[in-house]
Amino acid sequence: MPNRRRKDEPARSLGGATQFLGVLVCDDCGTNMTVHKTAPKGRAYAYLRCGECKAGGLGAPHPEDIYSKLVDDVLKVLGDEPVMTREYRQGAVARKERERLEDSVS
Repeated sequence: MPNRRRKDEPARSLGGATQFLGVLVCDDCGTNMTVHKTAPKGRAYAYLRCGECKAGGLGAPHPEDIYSKLVDDVLKVLGDEPVMTREYRQGAVARKERERLEDSVS
């Protein structure tokens, strides 16, 4: 089967999904907004649009600007909250299993 994509069509992100699924949704129908990329006459454009509404619903240009504004707003609210990270040492699970088996043998 031949590749039907035009050579000058820009690459799409996997599924066209936004980086904020469930956050950036269409105001009319509630479905996730997707990023649509186009490159007429060699100039690349990206914008958010709804896949369900006719003509893409009320989309928004410049998704990267929207993403950075959203991240900034979230960090303003949650910025002072403590961050907990979980770190694993290599072999920690195997060491616990070995200790359990040694204790059961005793």
